[in-house]
This record gives sequence, structure tokens and C-alpha cells, in this order.
Amino acid sequence: MIAGRIGRNKYDRQRSPSIARTGTLQNYNAAVDLIERNLAARPDKIAYIDEHGRYSFAELAERVNRCANAFTGLGLSMEARVMLCLTDTIDFPSTFLGAIKAGLVPVAVNTLLTSNDYDFMLRDSRAQALIVSEPLLPCSNQFSTIRRFSSTSSCRAILPPTRGWPT
Repeated sequence: MIAGRIGRNKYDRQRSPSIARTGTLQNYNAAVDLIERNLAARPDKIAYIDEHGRYSFAELAERVNRCANAFTGLGLSMEARVMLCLTDTIDFPSTFLGAIKAGLVPVAVNTLLTSNDYDFMLRDSRAQALIVSEPLLPCSNQFSTIRRFSSTSSCRAILPPTRGWPT
């Protein structure tokens, strides 16, 4: 929906409960909207297919909720940026939407970049955490905290040392 048209007609206000009479968005969360709308209408329909299997909207919703809870468990503040370096598996939409649902800003990056590119992007984006697919996990002891991110994913959360990302 184009921003200039939000709340301009009766249909817009009736269709979305997040649009107040003033025509402004309030408490809108894109991940909740996408998942809940599809969960209500088609919970058993296939939402995502990867090399490991097929996932329904109900399964995706469960994974998104677990990722959102995992992000909350990291103690990040609202609207904090988190960099996602993930392979093309169910972990990507689960983690991306989980970050949004938790009120965070996901910064998805290409998995084929150089370490110098990642280094620059971590600093430039001011990401407060890095979520990495296990096969892409760096073989380095430069990070202070590496831990399993979510019980439903093969990702790891990397948190910077208290003084920021290593140089």
C-alpha cells in the first residue's frame, strides 16, 4: 500500500485494524500481519520449500515465534539492527520475520562476500548481533560470545565484545 493512500478511504480503515481514525499506522508489525493472516486462512498450505523439506504456514509461524523469543532473549533493544548471514533454508524467513516480530531491524547480507566486506557492513550498519548459518560460521576466536540461536534453527548468534566488533 502506498503511504500517501493510507487511511484515505473507508475500505482502508475497515480492512486493517492497525489504522486509526486519524489515518496513521499504530502498532503495526509486518511479520505478525504476514504470518497471522496466512495462519488463519491457510495453516496447512506450504509456505516454504528448501532442501530439507516443505514447511506449512503453521510450521513457519512456530519457527518465527521461536526466533522472536530467541531475539528477545539476547537482550537487544527495540529497533536494534541484527545482521543476518544465512543460507537459503527455512532459517532465513524464520529469522528475518522473527527479528521483525521482536521489534528489531534485520540486515540481510549476501553469503558470498569477503570477510572485509562483512567487517565493513557490521560497523556501518551498527548491528548489535550477527546471526550466521552454521556452515558459514567463521573459524575464529575473535568473538566474545557464540551461542546456539534457536532450538529450531542451525544458526548461531554472535555478540560483539563490550567494546564493539573486533578490528
